[in-house]
Amino acid sequence: MRPALIIAILLVLGISLKSAPKEKPILSKTPLTAEALEIYGTFLDSYLHLNSDGEMNLSDMTAPLSFSGPGDDSSCLHGIELVNLAKAAQTIHLFGPEIAKGRAIQIVNRKRHKVKDPGDAIKKGSAVDSAVREGFATGVFTLSEIAFDKTQRVAVFKFSFYCGSLCGQGGTIVFEKVGDKWVQSKRQCSSWIS
Repeated sequence: MRPALIIAILLVLGISLKSAPKEKPILSKTPLTAEALEIYGTFLDSYLHLNSDGEMNLSDMTAPLSFSGPGDDSSCLHGIELVNLAKAAQTIHLFGPEIAKGRAIQIVNRKRHKVKDPGDAIKKGSAVDSAVREGFATGVFTLSEIAFDKTQRVAVFKFSFYCGSLCGQGGTIVFEKVGDKWVQSKRQCSSWIS
């Protein structure tokens, strides 16, 4: 009789744990550090240079850093011991106007910003080229929180660009401090495209 009672209790606990809502990330009261802004800025400059199709819509807040989901970063992150990973997974920051200064960036509220999904436009009769162009123009770029290694010379974060249900890209990025500058590592991390 006892084993049946234990199994019943475990099942009830398991069900209630699965249905428990995920904790909302905590909005940090401290601003992003100059170092974090330098890393984000260097990445954005590189991305904008490679994808210079006009202005980028950047989410007004970071996303928590999570390694669950598509891709396996274990080989990419081999040998890197991230020390603030738990905090980066639970915290978000707001971007101020300094992140856009001198860049073709518009800061948008990702919850209110309207993305024009190319798939919807095509279903309504728009030409593929113009639908995709409008999807890209209204898409939202999001950066995650940054996790650092114990030496503070390696930084890891994720990015995503969402432009519709089948329109977007993202991946994991590693930066290394070389001298006094942050540069993107040549490590090949997971990425996705839709």
